[in-house]
Amino acid sequence: YPVPVDLRAIPIRNAQGHIVGAAESFTPRSAVPTRHGPESDLAVGHGLDAVTRLPDYRFTEFYLLDRLEFASQHAIPFGLVVIKVEEMAGLKAMYGLEAAEAILKVVAHTLRTGLDALDYVGCWTEDQFLAIVASSDDATLLATGEHLQRLASSSAITWWGDPLSVMVSVGGLVVASGESLAPLMAHLESALN
Repeated sequence: YPVPVDLRAIPIRNAQGHIVGAAESFTPRSAVPTRHGPESDLAVGHGLDAVTRLPDYRFTEFYLLDRLEFASQHAIPFGLVVIKVEEMAGLKAMYGLEAAEAILKVVAHTLRTGLDALDYVGCWTEDQFLAIVASSDDATLLATGEHLQRLASSSAITWWGDPLSVMVSVGGLVVASGESLAPLMAHLESALN
């Protein structure tokens, strides 16, 4: 995805002082958030994950519990989609923690921008994201899950000249009223496998 950058260039000179090349560095500009969902006022350490800039596990769990209560009170179903980044341990072992964090950051950004404005995505585990979407039936949820899987699987970075990409697994389910968190997450985990 396009990233706005600041460019700095300096000349490289030979022994006679003639310019023989240039060195350039690109620094990503901090993006101005365009979404105004429940996560827009969070700060790192206070609900926002430092690596992905998505809501962290605790905030995501709180938000999910709130949605479960709302669904129970108003009988409005919603969808849950878990997105698991495969082989993160292997990526860390081969390229290091910084590379793994960089690819997670790209996947997180891709997921956040790939959802509708009223949908939510946050961190769930070290290698999983949880999306809470306004899907009231299995067909819509399946289409959303496939869309997120395509987007996340197309995320890639170049790390010291090597192209790095990830494979993701996606599982989802429609949540009806009266469901509690523990059995719901067990069903979602089994849908992922």
